[in-house]
Amino acid sequence: MKQTGLKEIKVLENRVKILEIDQERELENITTNLEAIYELKTWTEEMKIRNRILQHFMRINILLNQYTFETNTLCEIIQLAKIGQIHPSLFTKQELINQLRDIKVSVPSGTDLPIDIDKGDPYELLGLSDVIIYYSDNKIVFKINIPLVYQHVVADIHECRSLRLLQYGRVHINYKY
Repeated sequence: MKQTGLKEIKVLENRVKILEIDQERELENITTNLEAIYELKTWTEEMKIRNRILQHFMRINILLNQYTFETNTLCEIIQLAKIGQIHPSLFTKQELINQLRDIKVSVPSGTDLPIDIDKGDPYELLGLSDVIIYYSDNKIVFKINIPLVYQHVVADIHECRSLRLLQYGRVHINYKY
């Protein structure tokens, strides 16, 4: 029995050694896994920081692009103002038509705008107008002098066309202001 007991003890010692080796391997695996998890955690935190920094740079880039666009538009407005023109970004075609309708209502009787604002291009009126542009109180001021057409002059010209036919080229135009 002693021999059987010794054999069992040796078998048990071998099994304990195997278990110790397995335990050491498992401990190494756990340590390796913990190190990998720590590295991933550190890498994830670094990526979060990099992502935040990238987001800030993107926002700054967007703001700088917007600032550049607005600065270029302002330079174009100033350049066109120097030659007496109005930049189209200052008001839309519809805004100009609405303004001209308000003006048309307030013109003296017997006068009218030189173009039909509903049928023609309202920007043509700016080409016919005297545009005065100056800087005052940190603002660029556009003063637009719109020429008015007197309706009775149109009637006189219409009569002259009739007279021309009757008088063989003799045209008499009476302008009344």
